Amino acid sequence: MQAGNSARCEVYRAGCYGLCHLGPNAVIREDRGLPKDPLAPENFQLMGWDGEYHYSELTELKILRILAEHIGKDRVAKDLLCVPEEALSAAK
Repeated sequence: MQAGNSARCEVYRAGCYGLCHLGPNAVIREDRGLPKDPLAPENFQLMGWDGEYHYSELTELKILRILAEHIGKDRVAKDLLCVPEEALSAAK
């Protein structure tokens, strides 16, 4: 899918977030200007930062929608976001 955002978007592999029970997962973060460090805490946990979005229970259709809306139109697909309380209660 060519959205014309290659200058804005970069894909990185992260470590374990401990959210496999909600998977497949994707975390989208706005660039904070931090150096890319593979051992940084944000690669292994949700930080709760403004501009951090956690999508869970992904399907092919959800991924296509996230690419079209969140990445393509800079509009968060709010109804697909994982709510932190849901993530915490599902882990118990």
